[in-house]
Amino acid sequence: VPIHEFSFSDPMLSDPKNGCTFLEQTNERIIQFPHEVPLGTSMKEHNAHVVNEHKSIIAFFYAAAMEFLFQKVSPIVISEAHRQLLAMFDSGIVPANMVTVHIRWGDKEKEMTLVGIDEYIEATKEIIGAGWDIHPQHIYVASEDGRAISEYESRMPRNWKIYSSGP
Repeated sequence: VPIHEFSFSDPMLSDPKNGCTFLEQTNERIIQFPHEVPLGTSMKEHNAHVVNEHKSIIAFFYAAAMEFLFQKVSPIVISEAHRQLLAMFDSGIVPANMVTVHIRWGDKEKEMTLVGIDEYIEATKEIIGAGWDIHPQHIYVASEDGRAISEYESRMPRNWKIYSSGP
């Protein structure tokens, strides 16, 4: 749905008892957002302003969607997620700027030729950008194939720290 057609009349999004209150609290601001472009701005500044406002609107929407999706998660699932978080990160805090890499090997080989680990390493370098070889990097590798995790770890630069919960 284009952002200008987005409606808050859906009871799932605006019902204070059953829906997500995050959008309800920001409803008025979001509706007014696109009209708050300062007078006298150039077309380029105007467009940048509108784009930034739309990014904010989308961020609010994503946050509300996540809140809605996870509002009825079983306490058992939450407890297990917390246990795994503490098992992986001693402080329970995920390192800033962590890159997640999902390597689908395993049974995927039956459908197609597998992507080599060097392509995953190069893509990770591109995501990190400048400093990939200097600063410490935190990489979470998800895979159902233990070979993928061990191969990634053996070929990654020495300043990278790998995290995984796979086999």
